Amino acid sequence: MAVARGLTSLALIALAAGACTDGGPQALDGPLELACSVRTERYVPPSGRLDLLIVVDRTPSAAALDASLAAVADELVTFEGRDVRVAIVTSELGAAVPGCSADRTVPALPDPRRCGVDGDYLDLAASTRNYVDPLADVLACLLDVPRSTCAVSQPLAAATAALDGSLPALRVFQRANHADLGVLIITDGDDCSLARPDALGAIAGDDTAVDAACFARGVICDGDAPTVPGAKAGCRPRTGAGLQDPIATAAALQARGGVHIGGLGVVAGDATVVVTAAGALAPACTAGAPLGPAVRLRALPGRGVGFSTCTTIGSAWLAMLAPFLIHPIGTCAPRGIDLDPTQPGAQAVCTATAGGEVLAACDAPTRDPARPCYRFGVDPAQCGDQPTLRIELGTELITAYLAAIECEVTCP
Repeated sequence: MAVARGLTSLALIALAAGACTDGGPQALDGPLELACSVRTERYVPPSGRLDLLIVVDRTPSAAALDASLAAVADELVTFEGRDVRVAIVTSELGAAVPGCSADRTVPALPDPRRCGVDGDYLDLAASTRNYVDPLADVLACLLDVPRSTCAVSQPLAAATAALDGSLPALRVFQRANHADLGVLIITDGDDCSLARPDALGAIAGDDTAVDAACFARGVICDGDAPTVPGAKAGCRPRTGAGLQDPIATAAALQARGGVHIGGLGVVAGDATVVVTAAGALAPACTAGAPLGPAVRLRALPGRGVGFSTCTTIGSAWLAMLAPFLIHPIGTCAPRGIDLDPTQPGAQAVCTATAGGEVLAACDAPTRDPARPCYRFGVDPAQCGDQPTLRIELGTELITAYLAAIECEVTCP
């Protein structure tokens, strides 16, 4: 049994894993007790709890995404039974252009009840599951979102509005500090999140004109000639022209994941830009679906961002979620920490910390179940006669990704 107390030696020398050194004579009042220790680090596991927001582009041209939505549904079926919540909104927000609802300040939330879901979002956990029909059928229904009449797609702004409390039905969807957050954007174009409702001006409300206007105001390429036909090079997000900065918006969106950075997945075209003779944007890729260029979305940097190409729908964005769902198995503890191998279990004297927080042993009677802890176990197939060592989470997430554990060992 692990003893969660401070190291009692009067002289303690912390060494790299497995190393040990005796201290020399010192002028101390009373006897000198010599001891050795071993220090190791373990990754803090993911929570295994995920709140997944899916933002679906349903602009008139987005019929090309139907196959992508079906592939996403197939991937989500594999999550059944896990502690995963799924909410679905569209990328439509109000905008001062023809065909758009100027009074829409929050994204459309298709009613999950029409698909047999008892609530405003889908709960896949075995203990709290809120649907009866087969999950594949429920997901197919949920992702069959009615078409929008608005050609302006604002996925990053829609995701922000869905999570910041603006959408009453989803105010309890995200379990802040108790579950990781994932956001998946599925679009046939780019992000056109507006900083000003009138940023696109008085343009016709069809997809072709809106996409060209969003490109001209939201993207800058070498030479800065957005209406001149031809292939463009060096394209990147433009700031200060009426559209939101996608990198800053995405960073703020990820930060909503709380102490862990939220995962952000994008299913969209690539960043290849060609302006046609008519001034429209040519498809960036036509394999599988005619998706337009997504310069602003493809510019999103950093950890936790995953992209899918025109032909690979599931693997990239699913990899984005993997760090939040995969529980690592216990690894072998350093040799020598079991101070009495004749007794069952690990008779270890250890201290553990993560992000400045002292962790209790999981079997300590005073352990707070909301906080992480460390545990020794037995797995002869993995570690032979050595104990296994793992970090376990409580109900609350913590900031650290590594936990440091220091244990007394018998000096040779």
